[in-house]
Amino acid sequence: MSAFERGDLTALATFVHPDADIELLGLGGVVTRGGEGLQDALSTVGKRVHRPRMTAIEPLGDDAAMMIGRIQYGDPASGQWDSPAVWLSIVRDGKIWRSRGFASVDEARAAYPVLSQLG
Repeated sequence: MSAFERGDLTALATFVHPDADIELLGLGGVVTRGGEGLQDALSTVGKRVHRPRMTAIEPLGDDAAMMIGRIQYGDPASGQWDSPAVWLSIVRDGKIWRSRGFASVDEARAAYPVLSQLG
């Protein structure tokens, strides 16, 4: 999240597993594949607002954590929104392997058993 906030998409991609499957909140639920896919999707945001902000990290299992914060998103034509967000990320081989965004900690916790088995 820090690399994203700095705008360093190349550094961000190095933290992503080659088989990663990452859903992007605020961009219509786009799912990207691998580090390059994530980098490409985020670099094409253009004039849309897409500002995730993490305020806390809560471990969930031996292979996962929830990043808790907020996201601002939208575009100049239809306005902007700000809402709570929880990103559930599952790690494999020391890199982000699966990541999904949720509106609450409870939703993220409920999704963990299923999401950790995908693949």
